[in-house]
Amino acid sequence: MNMPLRQAGTTPGPNLFETDPVSPWGLLRLRQQLEQGLPLTPRPYQTLAEQTGLTERQVMEAIEQWQEQGLIKRLGLVVKHRTLGYNANAMVVWNVPDEYVAELGARMAKVPFITLCYQRPRQLPD
Repeated sequence: MNMPLRQAGTTPGPNLFETDPVSPWGLLRLRQQLEQGLPLTPRPYQTLAEQTGLTERQVMEAIEQWQEQGLIKRLGLVVKHRTLGYNANAMVVWNVPDEYVAELGARMAKVPFITLCYQRPRQLPD
């Protein structure tokens, strides 16, 4: 049965490849919300979208663009360890020979009470 894809005289549906224009007011509200920190919700970008009138995709694209432009240098979190029930913490820095860094780092990261383990560039004190 040969059926036309679109009947003559009808208009095609929306172009799925076009994105909705981003509201400058929405971007301003997004910036203001980000200055307060990310919402503590299962989908923080969706929550920001609801708060700003943008879509979740627009929120993520705006943040990515601002990072590329250097307007956002780093997006991370600050853990308030006492609020989480920890009453003490410590940071240890070791100067490990380069040939042992990968092996030792992998072993240390498996220790249950070590919550963060990473390599930083070696820098001698002034």
